[in-house]
Amino acid sequence: MGFLDFFKKTATLDLIAPISGKVMSIDKVPDEAFAEKIVGDGIAILPTSNELLAPCDGKIGKIFKTNHAFSLETKEGVEIFVHFGINTLNLNGKGFTRVAEEGINVKQGEVIIRLDLEYLKEHSESVITPVVIANSDEVSSIEYSFGRLENDSEYILSSSTVLTEEIRHKISQTKPVIAGKDLVLRVKK
Repeated sequence: MGFLDFFKKTATLDLIAPISGKVMSIDKVPDEAFAEKIVGDGIAILPTSNELLAPCDGKIGKIFKTNHAFSLETKEGVEIFVHFGINTLNLNGKGFTRVAEEGINVKQGEVIIRLDLEYLKEHSESVITPVVIANSDEVSSIEYSFGRLENDSEYILSSSTVLTEEIRHKISQTKPVIAGKDLVLRVKK
């Protein structure tokens, strides 16, 4: 660490759940690009609600033409990618309604896309929704929050944590997260 590194400010960014549901490890996503963190590092959510929200304040970079995914860039330069389901691109937008537009600034918790969860459950390969830091190689650390335990404490792990069977069991015991309220990722840049 050089002398000037001492004066660099570290920004911490808390991302809330963009959709309600059960948080799971990204390696459980049935798509190699997400499971192997090729798209970025993060978590996945098995959804129970009908809206995709902005996980933090930022500018919408891209909303796919089929409305199944969007990207968001924060003022800190963190790029977030939220992708509803697996192979939902093949639905050609059916089941999705765009609420926000590309290039606009949004606040944490604002609705980006509405969805017909029942239709999507019936017609897609999977509704598991990855939430990843697309430029994870440019951040200093990522922590995953898997929800709350029975004692109401948050279960947070560093991205460097080895997911043993004991840890996976504890993750499975967490309560589902609530969109717009519960922490899912903490990023330091």
